[in-house]
Amino acid sequence: MMNINMDMLDNEDNSLKKKLIGSSLPGRPNRLEKFFSSEKPAAKKSEESKVKVTAVSLSTALFEHLEEYCKKTNLKRSTVLSMALEAYLNRQI
Repeated sequence: MMNINMDMLDNEDNSLKKKLIGSSLPGRPNRLEKFFSSEKPAAKKSEESKVKVTAVSLSTALFEHLEEYCKKTNLKRSTVLSMALEAYLNRQI
């Protein structure tokens, strides 16, 4: 059985959301840039932009669904994340 450090998951500030939103603010570095090299030809730049926007949109949407579920069930984020991780790992085995 895998042990999960609940202190790492039990961070009730919105740091993930702040990081995702902050990556698109002007004057701030895009945190997703490390995953998408900027040394590609200009033709692929528009594809890169679409992928970045999609990644941020999906992450933000997932985060919002997580928040809604936590409010409905009155559970902490750490509990919901550990339940989701356990369900995912059970499917992988």
